[in-house]
Amino acid sequence: MWSLTCVPVNVDNALYKFKPVFRCVQACHFWVFCWVLLALILDNGKGTLKELCQYMPPQLRYGTLMRMVRSGQWDGRRVGESEEP
Repeated sequence: MWSLTCVPVNVDNALYKFKPVFRCVQACHFWVFCWVLLALILDNGKGTLKELCQYMPPQLRYGTLMRMVRSGQWDGRRVGESEEP
């Protein structure tokens, strides 16, 4: 459905300020977060994680998304904050 295999540079640049929020380096939660946001933008449905998987590369399966959400290795409150530069 979608042929992107890496996060676009402009998306990476825009979201880079959130990278320190994600402390789990081994699981690359920051990159999974970027893919979830891209998929939410493209999805017309309810935005469930299972529906979002169709917009992500095949390597990112439903289990990967659930591990990121449940890990507790990131601070959801800080992601939701808007910081003025």
